Amino acid sequence: MVKKYAWIRVDKEAKKELDERLKNINLNDLRKIGVTNKKINQIDLTNFLFKNRIYISDSELKRMAKKKRGLRRC
Repeated sequence: MVKKYAWIRVDKEAKKELDERLKNINLNDLRKIGVTNKKINQIDLTNFLFKNRIYISDSELKRMAKKKRGLRRC
């Protein structure tokens, strides 16, 4: 099954903010909810925020952190 990706044009400042938010999630938020030694990938966070722009719950963070990625890379 081939997964389709959409190109999103992002401003430099928005990219910096997104990187900072992802870093904060990976370093702080995942540990607070009990997920260790896992990280959320940039593409997973961007895809989630594109669909749901307001709120990320603890269970959704856990699901993104535990997601197994195959060989496909973007």
